[in-house]
This record gives sequence, structure tokens and C-alpha cells, in this order.
Amino acid sequence: MINTPATHSENKASLLSRGFAIAYAFFAYGVGSVALFWFFFAAIGIAPYSLSAFKADSLFTALAVNTFLVLLFALQHTIMARKSFKQKWTQIIPKHLERSSFVLAAGILMTVMLWYWQTLPGALLSHKVGNKKSYELPMLCEQWDTFKPDDIFL
Repeated sequence: MINTPATHSENKASLLSRGFAIAYAFFAYGVGSVALFWFFFAAIGIAPYSLSAFKADSLFTALAVNTFLVLLFALQHTIMARKSFKQKWTQIIPKHLERSSFVLAAGILMTVMLWYWQTLPGALLSHKVGNKKSYELPMLCEQWDTFKPDDIFL
């Protein structure tokens, strides 16, 4: 095959589109990974759940905000996982970027969810260990032999 100016520009465009696809995929999976690690670290108490300046002043407001955030995340997953959406979506973006786009959208929504998450007042489960209450699952498991049903405070 002779390297004409037309094939040279096609190869250059192909190389640029591959480079963009790789950069986009790395960025998308980076955002998704950061959000997922933030969720894991927040779940074990290493990172904060919420960084928002908005703090709900009532239980109802906190539940409403949290419910909205979870529904938003669930809707994104539900809609983008459907075959009909994927078919329409791949008419807009290249097929090989579909999964990366899903991960990017999920990462962004999880970050939004974690950023605006509202802590609820009180404790869901607590257990007395000696004179103090414990709120952590490992401590509960450690003290299981001394656990009595009347030690649960809901």
C-alpha cells in the first residue's frame, strides 16, 4: 500500500481517536475508582460521608435528600444498563466508549451522592460494653459472648 497524503491523514486521525479513547477510559475509570474507594473508606469510618455545607435540620429533610440521591444513582444504573439505551447511546458515542461512559456517569453520581449525603440523628444499633456504648460492628462481634438482646438501643 502506498502512503498517500489521504491515508497518512486517516492514520493520524485513527491514532488521535485511539489516544482520545484511551485517555477517556482512564479518566472515566479513575473517577469511578475514586468514588468507589471514597464509598468504601466512608463505610469503614476513614473518610467523611458528606463534605457539603448543606446540613439537614430535620430527620425528614435528611431522609428526603438521601432518598433522592439513592434514587438518582439507581435511575442512572437502571436506564444505562438497558439494551435499548445502549443501542441509542452507541449511535451518539463509539461503541467502545459505552462502558467507560457508564463508569464515568456512575462515578460522578456516586461522588454527588457522597458529597451531599446527610447523616441521620442517633444510632441505628448500639451495644453496651462495660460502661460505654459501642457503635462499631467489629466491637460488636468481639463482644458477642456478652451480648444480651436488651443491650440493643434503636
